[in-house]
Amino acid sequence: AEDQAIILENPVMGNQTCMDCPSPHPRWASLSFGIVLCNDCCGIHRSMGTHISFCRSIDMDAWTPEQLQIMKVGGNAKCTQFFQHHGLLLPTQQQHDEEEDEASTAAAAASSSSLEQLYASPVAQLYKQVLQARAQGTKEPTELPPLVEKRKVIISTQGFGSSPSPSPS
Repeated sequence: AEDQAIILENPVMGNQTCMDCPSPHPRWASLSFGIVLCNDCCGIHRSMGTHISFCRSIDMDAWTPEQLQIMKVGGNAKCTQFFQHHGLLLPTQQQHDEEEDEASTAAAAASSSSLEQLYASPVAQLYKQVLQARAQGTKEPTELPPLVEKRKVIISTQGFGSSPSPSPS
């Protein structure tokens, strides 16, 4: 837990507040994005599924050296910068730009549907791959690999005790 706590102490990383809302002293991390989160926003990330955002407690969970490396090369500031460079705004930035309201709460700033759209976006998926490359010291990708089209699987029930399918007329 000491190594994990160091991640919060580096002001350059932007980890003094939650990535998705203005809550101070975040105690959770999304290892997928190398960011820190408050308890409420972590709950939203967990509801997205681990294929989008894999979360761990900074205080209660043990982390692997690889997970610590992700956090060391990541940080809220780097993730925000990457998203902004690619034209994405976090919900807190959108709300602040539109309303100029300093009294926004975590619930108002971070709606789960807008956050899921953000973190499941192609830009966010590219950032996860860039972060992995930085952590492993390999070449950073500049674009996502092309999507593989999902094919429909037709299951025949014939031979399982059912009648043969009627032939089209």
